[in-house]
Amino acid sequence: MKERSLAKHIAGFGKCYDVFSLFNFKRIGLESRQFLPERPLDAMFLFSAYAHERQGRNPRFALIHRRAILEALGADIYTTELNSKFAERLLKTDFPKEVWKNFQRIARKANWRQTRGPLRDVLERLQKARQPNIFAHVTNMQVPEARSWLAKIRGIGPKISSFIVRDWFSFAGKRVADQELWLAQPVDLWVRFWSKRCWQDIPSKGQHDKCSIAIAVRCRDEGIDAIAFNKGAWFVGANFSYLCALHELNEMSQLLLPLPSAMPSEVWELDPQKVTSALQAYDGKAILIL
Repeated sequence: MKERSLAKHIAGFGKCYDVFSLFNFKRIGLESRQFLPERPLDAMFLFSAYAHERQGRNPRFALIHRRAILEALGADIYTTELNSKFAERLLKTDFPKEVWKNFQRIARKANWRQTRGPLRDVLERLQKARQPNIFAHVTNMQVPEARSWLAKIRGIGPKISSFIVRDWFSFAGKRVADQELWLAQPVDLWVRFWSKRCWQDIPSKGQHDKCSIAIAVRCRDEGIDAIAFNKGAWFVGANFSYLCALHELNEMSQLLLPLPSAMPSEVWELDPQKVTSALQAYDGKAILIL
């Protein structure tokens, strides 16, 4: 009997991530991905949801980031009409400073070295480029250029820049070339966890880009969609106990996850189609479950 491919099974959950990410879109308060290229404030709000995804960060920073921008625009709540105002105000030199000042006041205790980049510095770089829409700016670049541009933002780094490239080029309907797939391969705890269980030679710690390249090469050699694997690995790892509950499995197996050699057998019983159907059935309410 042909041996089952764990990597292919994990990649099957990439579709679950795609559906799940729509709920985060709604959580931010955005209407649709299709408007991103023409709505600069929508694009910056989306950027805020990615820019603070660092280990140990304050989970409210993304929300405070958006609040700081709204206050600089003289608004209490988001409306689509604010997109044109944002584009106009961004070209004025005081706007990045005002947003940064608002964030500092609201956040109070924050690591300014890590947070200034995604707030003030990125706005100043967009000002210099005379382009208020960060989504259009990034996705109009070639993948290596886009990843490099993002990684140069203080506080972003290789993981978050790869995270943005992976999702945003997908949102824009742009294919990442095979030789560039490693640039769209963010590696966090869960991606590394499942990668190690699929392929023993994946680096155990550190060396983000070396790990990204190794995963992309392994996926290529086994005929697996590298981006689907990356999305699926995060989705299964981050939501393992909830997936077990959905499938009526023993969630105690999640205690094995931190162990280097552990491979929960329950993963084979998890059905990506069942999960996708559940997410679609619950629509926005699913965010409360997964």
